[in-house]
Amino acid sequence: MNRIPRSGLALFRTCALVVAATLVAGCEQPPPDPNELANASVIGPAGVGGDAAAGAAWQTALEAWPREGNMAVLYGEPQVQGQMDAWMMGQVPPSPVPPAGVEVMNLVRTFNDRLIELDGGWGPLPDSAAIRGMAVRGIRKNLWADARLAVAEGDADRLVAVLEVMAVAPRVSHVYDSTVAGLLMTIGLVDGFTWAMGDALAPGFDIEFDDAQKSRVREAAAWLETEGAFGVASPEDVRRANVLNEYESKSRARAREMLGRLCG
Repeated sequence: MNRIPRSGLALFRTCALVVAATLVAGCEQPPPDPNELANASVIGPAGVGGDAAAGAAWQTALEAWPREGNMAVLYGEPQVQGQMDAWMMGQVPPSPVPPAGVEVMNLVRTFNDRLIELDGGWGPLPDSAAIRGMAVRGIRKNLWADARLAVAEGDADRLVAVLEVMAVAPRVSHVYDSTVAGLLMTIGLVDGFTWAMGDALAPGFDIEFDDAQKSRVREAAAWLETEGAFGVASPEDVRRANVLNEYESKSRARAREMLGRLCG
């Protein structure tokens, strides 16, 4: 009987191991595509619920935003934009709107009124494909400008009404776009809500809410107390996990702190 030399046997075993390893590797699932994960829809508790009629009202407002709410359009003249941009700087306390911006703010408040009339109502947009993402991002500026003016005027009623809208806006945004890019947009609206509360707490303004007003704002912002309000990232969805970690450690923490100080 012919025997395989020791060196040949070793080579045979090595080749067999390589083939086996290759077959096993071929059965493994490829790693997930990061882009597919980023574009996946992940809805958290903040996006659950709402009211269909309120969602339709948000739809109407957001469809009208490019013409009736976009402040870049409402400014009209570059000098008006310059004055309004200076007035909107968050690093300075709220102040009366400059004369050149009075008409702009009248238009902004007219636009915001349709959302204020919902008394904190919100709902999924019935035709989200008809809405431009810039409209969802842009309402933050409309609402924040309204809140700053309310603080400067000492108008607690108007401020509470605007804060209610700002508090539910992230829920609308989350349902509209729950991808990672949409999550960033939603967190931007959370930050806007925080900025407005910070303006209300700025030194020199004697604005105090009664118990009913505090309850309205807290109810609208109840999702802040919910863990994983904007969804939970799967272990392989690193980008979403990073964004959510940033939200939990910074944006949510700041918002809860401000809410506690303003409506505690």
